[in-house]
Amino acid sequence: MKYFTLMMMLMASINDCYSASVTTGSDPAIDLILVMLQEIKGDVAELTVKTDSLVATTESLQATIGVLSLKVRNNEDDIADLMEFKNTVETGTGSMDPAIQQQITDLSSNVTALTEENEEIQQQVVDLSIKEQNDYDGLNADITALNSTVHANNQEVKDLKNTVETETSSIQQQVTDLSIKEQSDYDELDADIAALNSTVQANYQELKGDVDNIAKTCGPLSNGYNYEFLDTSYTWNAARTVCQSKGGDLAYHGLDTLNGREQLLCGHFNLCDNGDVSDGSPYIGLRRDTTTRMFEYLDGELSPFDDQLWGGLDDYNQSYDQDCGHLSGIEHNNPNFLQAYSYPCNVDKLSICEIPC
Repeated sequence: MKYFTLMMMLMASINDCYSASVTTGSDPAIDLILVMLQEIKGDVAELTVKTDSLVATTESLQATIGVLSLKVRNNEDDIADLMEFKNTVETGTGSMDPAIQQQITDLSSNVTALTEENEEIQQQVVDLSIKEQNDYDGLNADITALNSTVHANNQEVKDLKNTVETETSSIQQQVTDLSIKEQSDYDELDADIAALNSTVQANYQELKGDVDNIAKTCGPLSNGYNYEFLDTSYTWNAARTVCQSKGGDLAYHGLDTLNGREQLLCGHFNLCDNGDVSDGSPYIGLRRDTTTRMFEYLDGELSPFDDQLWGGLDDYNQSYDQDCGHLSGIEHNNPNFLQAYSYPCNVDKLSICEIPC
């Protein structure tokens, strides 16, 4: 019954304990089988003890029977001797002395007593033989029953082992299937993420292109810049620092043409017809290269002499500390309308900033 209970516990724990066996490296089902084997081992040990005890008892009984048998033979020999002596005496003597007669009577009593003792010993021998046989039969029955139990338990262990192997194989297959599905799901998800990243990147590039296109068309000159007229006078370098602090620089984009200059200063700032000469001559992002002695914009683009864009060749070629450019003649009626002139960089003047929009 105890092996059946262990088998039920094993069957109930196979599925529940599988994940634990994977994690810890032990198998509860195998542990239960080992418990059953320990139970069987204990029963065999108990049977071995009983067998050894019975063997010892049997040997003791056999020794006792031997002693009693020897005693019976000795008594029988004594009885025979006494009987022979009695017969001899009775035959050889017609009339006996009363004392001798009493001795014969006593010998007859001894023979009777020895005969009764002999019969009693023989009965003890029979009883011991019967007990020995009964003990042997009982032990043999116990051995037969235990062998039957061991055989049945061995079969249960084999069945349990087969069940565990079947369940383990099934669970391992399930784990394999789940692993394959997990990998498939991961690959599919990874492909989805890659596709999404590609879509996001494409959308970003498209949006960035749209933003860049919008940026290129913003501002008063539709060139991606807003402009600010600084009405505080600074040196050229100080004015540039102020513009940079606003996120931009001294203005030069769009100011390489007379039309661009007019759109900004006349159209946007409305400075060309207000009659205020104090608005004139602002610094822009134009300076002389100290090596070539030619003027260039802040992006390095040259601004060679042009009689429309520059006030005069002599001014352009000035070599005494006039290395910064400004716009002069802002009023429409000025003969030098919006032409560039060289100027000392350390003199304070108004200026124009450009800031990306």
